[in-house]
Amino acid sequence: MLLAGFFAELVLQRKGMNHLIKDRAKRILLPFLIGIFIFIPIVMFVSNQTWAGGFTNAFEEVSTIERAKSYLFWSALTDIKAFNEYWLAHFWFIYFLLYFYLFHWLFNLLGKRDFVFRENMALNKTICFTLNHKLGFIVLSALAFPIHYSLQSPMFWPSHFNFQVNELIYYFGFYVFGAYLYKNVSLLKVLAKHCWFYLLISLPFVFILNEPTTRHDLMRNVIVDITSWKIANIQVWEEGILANGWFKVTIVFLRCAVSWTLCLGFIGLAHRYLNNPNRSVRYLADSAYWVFWIHVIFTCFFSRYAQQLSFENAMFKTVAIFYLILFCMYFLYNNFIRYTFLGDYFMGKRKDPADPNENEFSTLNITKKSVPVCLATLVISLAWGYLYNKTVENEKRDSLFASFIARDEGYLDKYKSLAGVEDRYGRNPLHLATINPESVRIYNPIPILLEKNVNINERDIAGRTPLFYAVRNGNLKDTILLIDKGADMTMADDYGHTPAHVAAIKTGAYDPKISDHYLEILKSLKEKGADLDARDYRGRTVLDCLKHFGNRELN
Repeated sequence: MLLAGFFAELVLQRKGMNHLIKDRAKRILLPFLIGIFIFIPIVMFVSNQTWAGGFTNAFEEVSTIERAKSYLFWSALTDIKAFNEYWLAHFWFIYFLLYFYLFHWLFNLLGKRDFVFRENMALNKTICFTLNHKLGFIVLSALAFPIHYSLQSPMFWPSHFNFQVNELIYYFGFYVFGAYLYKNVSLLKVLAKHCWFYLLISLPFVFILNEPTTRHDLMRNVIVDITSWKIANIQVWEEGILANGWFKVTIVFLRCAVSWTLCLGFIGLAHRYLNNPNRSVRYLADSAYWVFWIHVIFTCFFSRYAQQLSFENAMFKTVAIFYLILFCMYFLYNNFIRYTFLGDYFMGKRKDPADPNENEFSTLNITKKSVPVCLATLVISLAWGYLYNKTVENEKRDSLFASFIARDEGYLDKYKSLAGVEDRYGRNPLHLATINPESVRIYNPIPILLEKNVNINERDIAGRTPLFYAVRNGNLKDTILLIDKGADMTMADDYGHTPAHVAAIKTGAYDPKISDHYLEILKSLKEKGADLDARDYRGRTVLDCLKHFGNRELN
């Protein structure tokens, strides 16, 4: 987003707003429309994806034609729903850009009254100060922190048509920053000077923050499920935002800092080392938009079928698929994009195949240069994957994934017992088996897992049992099955929420059908003997939660 703002301001200053809008309509709007109406259905079709994942019962005994129809126009032509919302995949990024170009144009219409892009002195001084001082990123992080903290999760997940308002505002801040960076283009020299500092302090945190972020998300109050900033259904509960105290504050601030330092570091690095003309760098830059646009179809397709291979070295498969995807993308780029009319859309202007310098970038020459590196990394990944498999082969961790995707009914039979198997967050196979919607599973792994001695009342790091998960995910049949098999309905999580509390809270869902479904689950829990007088961490009974969050009563 930062670079989008930078180059938008560059075009605006050099060629005017009309040229900027026409260029972005050609290179952003048109590819976006083609992407969501043609590309996404193709991606979903070839990878057999649905809103619930790639391994579901949605297309059992369904013809290829009916399956194809379910992907067109977001399932509008059939009763078989491949989507549960208007899904944008990676085109969410372009979707947001369209809004930002619109905002840029609207502010430009204000003329001297434009208080955002037209030489806002406060913004200009802030940006100059933060970039002229090596530790200025702390100020930028502090400014971004309130918006980032208001999100339900420290992690940014892909947005769709019904986007989160605060997320749009957050990214717009980067866009505006990029525009002002162009206004102060001399500051690129300062970024080049500090680039290694920014990268060295941020890159370790890219990996370090992943685990605590996942841990935070698992530990969040269940009220986060009915908290939404989405433009069509804004519904904000403070308990869904102000969760986990200083743990969330720390993670969010560090993520803000990493976002800024990575952006500033890579921009500075590029200005420092790539500022001089370089044909290889230019080739990669020209192909970047195409790679962004097309990569998902190959990633989804090859990943889906690689999962089904009996060869269990995941590390080797990952690296092999990565190179296969690269080859496919650049083969298409060289043969159908770089020298054709499509290059005018993806590169701004197609290249001349008669140019003698272009021979350097033929698919054959690039492949020859890449082979040694590819072979070396494949050998390393094969050895690494083998050692990893040897390390964990007795831990039965694959049963966790098998329980989650519920793809192969016979897979779990190879184990006599799965007692004690859990992930780093304390979740056993039963926890994971109850996550996916029961209505779309190929089979139900829960009966098999119970036969394998999986603890039905195991608690995860937040004190949540498989029954808690089943209720939270709206799986009524799983809920009844677990209770009948001995699941304890009185066990509460760290917030004092029992499964009955969860059902009551989730009647506060914005969608009336979802609300009704959770009320039905609550009624079933009551019939099974759930304690409706149990109190949570704020002293609320189940019926109190039902009234407070769902504005409903239990008859």
